[in-house]
Amino acid sequence: MLQEYDKQVMDADPASAREVRISQHTGQVTEIMSQVGLQALISLFVHIVVFILTWWALQSLKFDLLFRHPKSLQARMLYILLALAVSYPVARFFLDYVNWSMTLPQIYG
Repeated sequence: MLQEYDKQVMDADPASAREVRISQHTGQVTEIMSQVGLQALISLFVHIVVFILTWWALQSLKFDLLFRHPKSLQARMLYILLALAVSYPVARFFLDYVNWSMTLPQIYG
């Protein structure tokens, strides 16, 4: 039915047929970009939440025993880097697991 409409529009005015195709393509691109944007937003949210949980969990460790000056800038920077080093793989695992579980039904359908 859509092809018949395209033929009718093309016969009537070739320029308007191109505009129809461009608008259809633009709508598809907009839909894909919104999905990518939503996925990026969810990914950012998950990474921040996992970083906060990692930071909270690292609070239970006694880092005072490892450093000469536990309140120094270097000790705090190492603490932040350690929280990032632990939280990134955990967040990636969670996001990958969710992504794989969402694509798994495509095998059967």
